[in-house]
Amino acid sequence: MTAQINDSFRYNDENFSIIAISKPFDFSPVTEFGLKPTMGCTACWKGFWCGYVVDSIGIYLDQLFINTFDREYPDINGVSVEKDPKTGEPVSCMGHHVYKGLNHMIRYSGRILLGKDFMYEYYIHMGYQNPWGYETLTELVFEKGQLVKTVDQTENAKIIRQRLKEKETIFAHDVDLSDLNLWWLN
Repeated sequence: MTAQINDSFRYNDENFSIIAISKPFDFSPVTEFGLKPTMGCTACWKGFWCGYVVDSIGIYLDQLFINTFDREYPDINGVSVEKDPKTGEPVSCMGHHVYKGLNHMIRYSGRILLGKDFMYEYYIHMGYQNPWGYETLTELVFEKGQLVKTVDQTENAKIIRQRLKEKETIFAHDVDLSDLNLWWLN
């Protein structure tokens, strides 16, 4: 499988990738908007990816990049698919149509692990990237969409990288990490 596109997350005016979540978001383009995603490229098997924003009120779906089975792209929350100002044609990103500024509230309860500044020495060609491959890891804890706790996991990522180097492996399951008690490694 080709490396998959991660959903993005904007927090404190910085861009992050969503690395792990304790349970899936309730968001689905099918149930929320009636859109039926289909794979448009091998880097996005599920047919869509999202850009989320968190502020003091909650988590919002801000951007949706989607390829639909029926090629229908209706307005969402009064927002049309982005169009090229010169040609009027829909803008696409890797074959996916782009909605921006959706401002769609997500009432999520659980934990989200965010990463930024990926270190390419830890790149995995097939699938999703490992959490310890990011220079910065931030865990956000939400209750019904409200941010209730922030935990800096950067030091734990450094510990994992050091232990992996000591063992000369890229597989965390080959290294004892039980003392770190990290939900996102399970």
